[in-house]
Formats: sequence, C-alpha cells, structure tokens
Amino acid sequence: FQCSSGQCIDIDWRCDGTKDCTDDSDELNCRDAQEFKCVTSGECISLGFVCDGEEDCTDGSDEQRTSSSTCSYQFTCQEGQCIPSSYRCDHVTDCLDNSDENNCNYPPCSERTCANGACYNNTQHCNGIQNCRDGSDESNCTTQHCPLHQFQCANGYCIPLSFVCDHWDDCGDNSDEQGCEYQSCSGSEFTCSSGRCIPQHWVCDHFNDCGDYSDEKGCDSNSRDCYPGEWGCPGSPVCISLSKVCDGKPDCPGGTDESNTTAQQTCSKCSALSCEFLCHSSPQGGACYCPDGFIVGNDSRSCVDYDDCQIWGICDQLCEDRPGTHHCSCADGYFLEQGHICRANISAGMPQLIFTNGGDVMMADIHGRFVRTLVPSQGKGYSVGVAYHWHSHTVFWSDTNTQKVYSANYDGGDIKEVLTAAVHSVQNIAVDWINFKLYVLEAQVERIDICDFDGGNRVTLVAENLQAPHGLALDPTVGKTVLYGVTQAPHPFGIAVFENHMFFTDWTKMAVVRTNRFNGSNPTVLYRTAKHPGHIVVSHPVLQPVVMNPCGRHNGGCQHICVLSHHSDNDGLGFRCKCRLGYDLQADQRTCFSNQILTGYRVGMVDAMAYDWTSKVLFWTTSSYRTVVAFKVTDKSRRDIVTGLKNPKGIAVDPTAGFLFWSDWYRPAVIMRAFTDGSNAVPLVNTTLGWPFGLTVDYIFSRVYWVDALLDQIGYIGMDGSGRQMFSNIGQITQPFSLTIHSDHLFVSDTRTKAVFRMRKRDGGENIMIRQGITGIMNVKAYSADLHSCNQCNRAPNGHCSHFCFPTPSSSRVCGCPYGMKLQANQMDCIKDDSVPPPDTSCGDYAFECDEGRCKPNSYRCDGIADCVDKTDEANCTDTGMTCSPRAFTCNNKHCILSSWRCDGTDDCGDGSDEINCPTRVPTTCGANYFTCDNNRCISKNWVCDGDNDCGDGSDEQNCNSTISTCPPGYFLCPDHRCIHSSYVCDGDQDCMDASDEKDCEFACDSYEFACASGDQCVNSGYRCDGVFDCRDHSDERDCPTRGPGLCHEDEFQCQIDGFCIPDEWECDGHPDCEDGSDEHNSCSPVTCQPSYFQCANKICIPQSWLCDGDNDCRDMSDEQNCPTPPFRCPSGQWQCPTDQVCIDLDKVCDGQRDCPNGADESPICSEFQKYHIHEFKSKGTIITKYAVYIKRNLKVYLNIMGK
Repeated sequence: FQCSSGQCIDIDWRCDGTKDCTDDSDELNCRDAQEFKCVTSGECISLGFVCDGEEDCTDGSDEQRTSSSTCSYQFTCQEGQCIPSSYRCDHVTDCLDNSDENNCNYPPCSERTCANGACYNNTQHCNGIQNCRDGSDESNCTTQHCPLHQFQCANGYCIPLSFVCDHWDDCGDNSDEQGCEYQSCSGSEFTCSSGRCIPQHWVCDHFNDCGDYSDEKGCDSNSRDCYPGEWGCPGSPVCISLSKVCDGKPDCPGGTDESNTTAQQTCSKCSALSCEFLCHSSPQGGACYCPDGFIVGNDSRSCVDYDDCQIWGICDQLCEDRPGTHHCSCADGYFLEQGHICRANISAGMPQLIFTNGGDVMMADIHGRFVRTLVPSQGKGYSVGVAYHWHSHTVFWSDTNTQKVYSANYDGGDIKEVLTAAVHSVQNIAVDWINFKLYVLEAQVERIDICDFDGGNRVTLVAENLQAPHGLALDPTVGKTVLYGVTQAPHPFGIAVFENHMFFTDWTKMAVVRTNRFNGSNPTVLYRTAKHPGHIVVSHPVLQPVVMNPCGRHNGGCQHICVLSHHSDNDGLGFRCKCRLGYDLQADQRTCFSNQILTGYRVGMVDAMAYDWTSKVLFWTTSSYRTVVAFKVTDKSRRDIVTGLKNPKGIAVDPTAGFLFWSDWYRPAVIMRAFTDGSNAVPLVNTTLGWPFGLTVDYIFSRVYWVDALLDQIGYIGMDGSGRQMFSNIGQITQPFSLTIHSDHLFVSDTRTKAVFRMRKRDGGENIMIRQGITGIMNVKAYSADLHSCNQCNRAPNGHCSHFCFPTPSSSRVCGCPYGMKLQANQMDCIKDDSVPPPDTSCGDYAFECDEGRCKPNSYRCDGIADCVDKTDEANCTDTGMTCSPRAFTCNNKHCILSSWRCDGTDDCGDGSDEINCPTRVPTTCGANYFTCDNNRCISKNWVCDGDNDCGDGSDEQNCNSTISTCPPGYFLCPDHRCIHSSYVCDGDQDCMDASDEKDCEFACDSYEFACASGDQCVNSGYRCDGVFDCRDHSDERDCPTRGPGLCHEDEFQCQIDGFCIPDEWECDGHPDCEDGSDEHNSCSPVTCQPSYFQCANKICIPQSWLCDGDNDCRDMSDEQNCPTPPFRCPSGQWQCPTDQVCIDLDKVCDGQRDCPNGADESPICSEFQKYHIHEFKSKGTIITKYAVYIKRNLKVYLNIMGK
C-alpha cells in the first residue's frame, strides 16, 4: 500500500488499527457499516461497544450521549445516543430527549399492564422475575417468595437484609434505599460523595470502595516499571515523560525532577556526552536518550533498536516487533482497539461474570451494572467452585456443605446433581469444552478427578504431589494464559481473566473486584456479597473456541473414557484411554477389564491383604475382629482361619511352599508362620520386634521380609527361621511402613518423606527414591505373572475341593469349608453342618442394610445425616408412611433435617417450615473482652481491624481507625495500622502488606526445635539426624553421631550374641526381646506385679480376672494351668447368648445383625444404648458403632446386661 506521502508499506498493514504511514493515511476511510467511528482519532470500533460503560475510544466519544453517528441495528436518539431497538416505544424513556417514546402506537394490553403502560402476561405476574422494566409486575405481591432472612425488593428481587440502607442500589429499583435514615460517618470513617461511609484506611488503597472513586481522588498513581521515553522519579514509583524533566514545573513527588539547591541537585546541560540522538538535562547532570522504539546502547550514547514486545502489557495479546516500533494484533474472536487493546466480539453474546457469593450462584455484567441470582443456595449450601459450558449454556458449581456438584442452565432451571459421592471438599471445577468433560478438584484428599457432564465415567487423574490445592485451570486447546503484576488485596480467593481485566473475589472486602490484569491499576468493587464469595469465571464464547477433538471419532478407540492430553503425548495421539472405577486398562491401552466389589459384610478394619493365585483365595487381617480371614473370590465362600489374635497387622502367603505368614503387634510382637488353612501356627520371629508390618515373600530365595514401623528397620528371615538379617543402612528412609519385592529389588514406602524407595533386596544397597509426594501412602504391591507357579490347587480344578483348597508344605493340600458347612468323609466335599447355627446375613428387625451388606441401626434412617455411603438411609424419606428419626426435625414438605438446624435463620427445609414459630432472638451480649459482630458472633477484641474477616460478615473490619499507633500486648503493629499476633512475626510468612513482619528477623527456635545454620528456619528436633534434609541448608544432617562397627546409640541396648540394638526401655522389662534373652540379664531387678495382677512364668503381668479364662494371655499358658473345670462360659472377648451355649464376639453385640440363634444380641435395649453412646459421637464427625470394643480390649469382662 502506498501512503499519501509516497511511502510503501505491506498491504496487510492497511486498516489494521496501527498507524504505519507517517501521515496516518493507512488507517483512513476504514470504517465498516457495523462500526462506530471515534470522534477525535477516527478509529473504528464495534457498535456493540458503544454505550457499554467502558471507554473504547481514546476520547471516550463511544460513551458520550451525543454523537453525529447513525446507529446500526440499534435505535438512534435525536441527540445521537444509541439504545437497543427493543427499548423503542416500551413506555420507558431511554433517550434524554424522549425521542425513543415519540410517535408510538402503543397496542392495548390483553392480559396485564405494567405501571408504565407496557404489557405482560398473567403467568409473569409475581413470579420472581422482573418482566416490566419498572418492576411493577413484582410489586404488591401477596406471595412472599423471598426467604425470611432476605429483603424483597419492589421489583421482586431478593437481597440480604444487610444490604438494606447501605447506600448501594442492590435492588436495581432503589427500593432497598427508600425511607432510610443514614447516620453521619464517624471520625474514623471517610464520607464518600454519595454519603456512604467506609473505613478511613480504605482511602487511597487502589480500590474503588465508594463506587464513585471519591475515595481514590488525589492519590498517587500506581507503581510500575518505567518504559523507554520515561524517567523514573527518584525515591518514588512514579514515572513521568522525559520531556517533563527539568521543565521548570515539578511533576515528581517532592519535585525531584527539578533543580534542588538544598540537595545540590541542579539541572544542567550535557553537550559533552556526545549523544547520538539527543541529550536531556536532569538534576543528575543529564543523560542521553533515543527516539521511541530505541534505547541507549552499552556505550551510553548510541541508539539501538529495542524490542517493544518485551515491555509487559504493551499489547494485550499478540505483538510483532518492527524497526523503531511494534504492531499489536489479537487472537481470533477479538477486535483491536487503540492500537493495543483487544476486545472480544460480542456479536455471539455478551460477556458475563458467574461467581458464587457464599451461598447462591450469581450471574452479572462485567461492568458492574446488574447482577442476578442464577441458582439459589441449596438449603444450607456453601457454593465454592464454578465453571460453565458455553455451547450448552450450562453452569456447574460445587457445594462444600452439601458435598455435591450441581449443574443448571443459564436460566437457573433444570438443576441436577452431578456428583454426590466422594466430593467432601471440592474447591474448584473446570470444564473441558472440547471433549465435554468436567474436572473436579477435591481438596480434602488432594485429588483431581474427571467425569462426564452428568457425573458418569468418573476417574482419578492426579492423586499425588498436590499440597493444599485450591485453584484449577484448564486449556484443552493447549494454549496458555499469563498473569503478571499484583494488586494488594487483603484476602483474594477466586480469580478470572478476560480481555485486559482481572476479576477476583476477596474475603475481607466481601466483594467482586475488577482491575487491570497487567499492572493492577483501577481496581473497582463491582459487587458486594454478604458471605465469603467463592470462585469466579467469565462466560463468553471466545474463551471456549472450537477446535478438533482427538477423542471425537469413535471415542478415540477407547472402550470407556477418552481423556485429552498434550498434542505430543501418547505417540502424538493427543489423548489417553482411561477405565471406569472398578476396571483396569488392558495391555493394548484401549480396552478395559472389570474388577468387582467382593464383600462389605463384616469387613471391619482391614489392615493387610495377600492373595493365593493358585486357589483364588484372598487372605486379610482385621484388627476389628482380631482374625485372619480366608475369602474365596470365585464363589465368595468365607471362613475365619485364625481367631483370638490380639492385634493382627501384616500378612503374606507363599502358595508354592504352602505357608501363610502374619504379624501381631501385641507386646511382645511376633511374626507367625502357619499352613495356609491357619493350622500348625508357630512363631517365626518373636524377638527384637516393635511393629512388624508390610510382610512380603521372596519366592526365589524362600525368605520373608518385613518393615518395623516402630524401630524403623527393614529385615528378612528364612522361612525355616534361619538367617535373620537387618539392614544396617536404609538411607533417607526414616519411617518405613510397607514393602514389596520385584526381581532383585525391594520397594519400600516411607510415611515421613511420602515417597517410595527402591533398594537391593540382598543388602539394602543402591537405595534411591523413585516416587515422592504421595500423601498418606500405605501399602505397596508388585505384580509379576512370571512367579506364578503351580501346586496341587491349580494342577487339578481347585484341587478337587468343593470350596476351599489350601496348599500345604511338601506339595500337598487340604480342603476347607465356609462357615456353616463341614467336610464329608472324603475330605473334599462340603455339606451343611447342623452343629452350628446357620449364618444370618439379614440385619434383623432393629437395623437395615446398605452399602453392600453393611447394617445400620434403624434410628439412623431419615435423621438428616447420611450414614451410608450410598445415601440409602436418607432416601425415600418423603414417601407415604415414612417418618423422620426422633432426632431429626420433620419439615412440612416431609424432608428430614438435623434438629439443630431448626430456627437458625436459614431455610434448610426448602419451604421455610424450619424457620416458622421461632422464639424471638434477643441481642447477643458478649463479654467485656469480646467484640459483638453484626451477626451476633463474639470474637476477641484483639481481632478487630486486624485485616482478617473473623466475624464472617466483615463487621470486625469496618469502622477501623487508620491512625492506630499501638497494639495490645502480644501483638505486632504493621505499617498499614493492622495488629497481628507476635507469633506471626519472623515465621517465614508475609502477614503485613509490606512484609515488615519478616524484616531484620533474628530467629529464636523453641526448646523442641532445631535451629538451622542459616538462622532463618526452625525444624522439629526429632528431624535432626534422621537422614532427611529438612533445613534448606541441610544443616540438620551435619555432624550427626554415627554408630561405630557393632555399636548402638546411647539410648539403645545391644544384644550380646547378634549385636542387635533395641530401645533402652526394653531392657529389664520382663520381655526377652533379644534372641539370646540378654536384655533380661541377672542384674535386672525382679519384676513385680501390682495388686490384683498375676505374674506369669515369663514374668508378664496380667489381671487376675484373666486367669483360667481359656485364653493364653501369658503366652506361655501359665495362666491356664491347674485350673478347675469351670461351668460353661464364653472366652474373654466373647458374649454368651442368653438361651444357648453359643458365644459371639463382643463386636457382634448390638451391631445391627442377628448372631445369636434367637437374635437376642439385637434386643430393643440396643436402641437406648445407641441413643446415649453412639449419637453423641456422630455429631463430632466420628461414628462409633461398637462401643463394647473398649471394654473387650481393656477389661476382658463384659456385664451380661443384654440378656437380662
């Protein structure tokens, strides 16, 4: 293109919004019929940007009411103002000259008439939606549709009562500000031009708190780096144009840009500098400078081209550097304005904010002009995360109180529950609009899941290396968004970016705030909230562009779930296949094979599991029932093969050798070896053990490995009891918990470092960390089909056994039967055993079944608390004949809620019946040292005006005196006049806005802490010399004492023969912990027992009541010797059924399942027992259903009150 001056430029630069010709002729006559031409600059902008509340023209002519332009697709007022065409002849004057209501032919109304004369339908009358622009269709309604704790506006809108008479037009018709008596602002408050009162320290804080900027007038400008052509004012963040330096007029604060004879700063010329371009005088003696687009070179005189695109914010989106200048452009769907601003195309829809206000889901204009409740709070719901899908006009949100994820359409209708299980604290959600998936951030378990929009096909994507996750962002198109700069916000929570704006919610301001996303300038409070606002998003189609979906064709070939990944991932496919819960991915990485839930019946606390692949038997230990259980996975046969244990934990099986191993933590701890049917049990290791766990078998060398979670050791022993070895060095493993074997290596989990380590199984060498950041890591398992050998149970079908086939040593096997059956004479087939009562799997008359066989007391049904995972205890409560639990409140709509929710000011029933006929609330009176919040909560006076919203409604942070100069004892005064607790000073966290609480710190560690050499960090003393670097400078692992060859630490005792080290307190405690018994040497004082205790032959002390009770409590049977023949009685830990000589475990009494032949263990007395002993724990978040366990484990005596 040839400019008028004769200059030639690229044709693409013609009418691109940037003036490339020196005479600007490339940007002339570019106007489109659907655009508006700015008056001064002549720039063309979209008509949709006219009168939208934001100045797009540099002269602001697009927001002026008079214009010479003609509006397209809108009505043009006689003065030139553009208004929507629908406003023409609607009985409301929108043009200043009333031209929109002139020459109108108003049709008569067939049904109802608004107060201004417009028409509306009968169905629109008093429906809670403003159909008349004057709100008259919602005025004088007999139906009060607003909750009791909200104010109903004249137009029918509902707002919190705290918003009434607060100087804000929250209703939109100003009815919330009618008849108000506004009090004068106090001396510690600032009076806005509108009369609103705000705390004095909110003035000049870069927030438009007044709403009219009157609190920000006369304040210094925001701080930013100076651009080329600008000059930085000394001692100030202000930048001014270089032409203003030494111009005789002070522009910098303090006049530092002009001569100051007192400071010996004189503006002087600089002809001696030989500048290539020009030199400008300054108080410091002058400096060379260059034209726009160039900077001074390294020689301080010449000019070199400067990449303007390196200047942050010079272009909103895309930047192209050109000699001496630059060119800005925008991504698809955006328009370029003023040469550098990108505005979204609004032809496809107006941008809107969607946010949660602590209860409701709100939708609002991005300019702060209107807001509406999209979806009201679901009962006592607390909405937090929010996301949307533009194509389907669907909004999603999470609720941390109801513990659900919901969806609704953009009209607030069609509300659905998307997720109801395992969503305890969903902090945020995100939408994959390409593949129609919902990403869910579960903060409580630190996990990210993905599911369909209806909650189906849920699978976990990320479950490690997440620490206190909060935010979640997603770009399925593989793009990125960059945020830079910061606006000081007291307590920001959610954030969203759109165009050149950043929107965020703040818990101290209790508001939605908008600011410039590049430099944080012009922060403006758009909307205030009564509760803590949650996350926020901007809804607009340009933010969800349509691109090719790699999963779109035949679900990517995946049998179940196709998940998008990086375009280079998975050999360039850009997706990965996942399987639904209960399925695993096959080797082809596309198809899935199913898992299944085996049982939920009498499972209790499962501590460890082991699987015999030859007989298809799953073994587990349960400390709840103190047994080892065998479970046939093919037919779900079950039997307890080892009973009467004290505290069983680890378990392992070797089907080839025919051995089963388990550990018992009861002191002294032991590792047992038995046949796989539980018979022939003998101790394998019974010395120098603390908490043996994580048992695993080395099938090649016939060894059993274990970790000791108490002594923090790893060891192994031969299956025959020989060759015991303990690893002398396990590196940074400090708290091992479980281990497994694969090939020549051990894989060990460590709870301290939250990691998995690999080491040589021979000696523990080559110890390396292979995975870290796994919170709550427990068991680790390794699988290899190469080690699966054959035995008598899989050479022939199930070893010719009808039910259980248990491999035994010498390549043999024995058959076994489930409970209620016995072996026939052929020792292979099982038949019914009439000598034992048949198993009763029903829950009886006093309980109901849920969760795959679990029983819950009837009193738990419809009590307002979801006790079952499947929520069936709270289902169908509104059906005919159903009643709420006596502990619950019955709403008029038959819903059941907690009694404590009655008359708490929140409509929990949904029909308001829980808030009817409530006693009159009297004002709360707080103590002398407490502050009374507006919501009647009492907080410490020390918490007032400390920058934290302690009241919950922000009232403790209002009316604060910004001239506070002292703080109470034990508090620190920040320069911004906030008081923080002294413990926050020098704690490594910035609590004052300017970080003054972390300046010039001299760290003093507490007595239980170790001071790192850096002087700025304290760590727990227990972490000193534990092999893990906790200090940033690693000083906690320096100069550590080391064991010499064959030596123990000072707090340990060394066994004589093998040299093992055991804790000092194990010496002379009556337990032979060393293999040679040297810890119980002759110099030990005699072990005596307290009165009412019996001393066993091995010196152990047990209660006298345990004598002759049938249990080997002494471990040497000395408590069961010379016992008289007793009448029939149940062993300790069991209970005798009243009418039969049948014993059941104490755990089974009042557990909701009938175990006695006549069901006497579930008598009605159980309900009273549960009422007084169970429900009180439920309210604290812990459900204790077996109170008798405490008695069983500690007294071994149980009063037979249930049989009386």
